[in-house]
Amino acid sequence: MAAWHFLLERFHQGEAKHYLPLAILGRSQSINPSCLHHFKGMNVRIFPHIDKDGGGESKAREWAETIYHAGAKGIQRFPFEGLHQATGETVTDLNDAIFIHPSQTPKLQFLLP
Repeated sequence: MAAWHFLLERFHQGEAKHYLPLAILGRSQSINPSCLHHFKGMNVRIFPHIDKDGGGESKAREWAETIYHAGAKGIQRFPFEGLHQATGETVTDLNDAIFIHPSQTPKLQFLLP
């Protein structure tokens, strides 16, 4: 849902680029091999969950490698490090980024390419 939040925000700002959000909910998940052909020639941005044990990052690297071998044109990871919510809590994923502290909003400028 957070991806749609940011996409609609861009749409209302008059930016009509083509995006297709895809969620992989949980680091125990893998990408079904029958779906990999959809990544061929695509630019992909990964928004990993920043777990304290590094598991989300590790799985995101695995997904990126899988997507790369499927023929993606480009793969980027969005860095959440150093971002904080208005409450002061650390931003650990795209959902948290919705509640980013107003002073850090410019850091989301490159959230979407």
